Amino acid sequence: ACRSVFDAIKQTNLKLYKTEIRLWNALIHAHARNGDIKDAMNTYYIMTDGMGIKADYKTFMALLSSCCHSGEIGIAHSLWQNEISEDMKIQTAAVYVDCLSRKACVADAYVMAQRYDTATFE
Repeated sequence: ACRSVFDAIKQTNLKLYKTEIRLWNALIHAHARNGDIKDAMNTYYIMTDGMGIKADYKTFMALLSSCCHSGEIGIAHSLWQNEISEDMKIQTAAVYVDCLSRKACVADAYVMAQRYDTATFE
């Protein structure tokens, strides 16, 4: 279903398709809700590398959520280390902690939760 929506958007409003982050986030979120990390990541790379649209914290929340639901802790860790900026980490830490804790990385999740809980109140 997401592919047909994606194709319809491209055909009907090319300007919107090239500039609107909310549209891309909705597509990524749709994949994330179904645990489809492959299509979520493909959509992310089309958005960033193909279209030159900069991801926001909502993009990363959806991607981390998709990793969480599909059990892809490696992808979540790679996003956290390589893609998510420090200022966005404060906004996305809870989703990353959730992802870590679901894959039995409770000690790492605890440390991360403490680090970013303190950072938000300083």
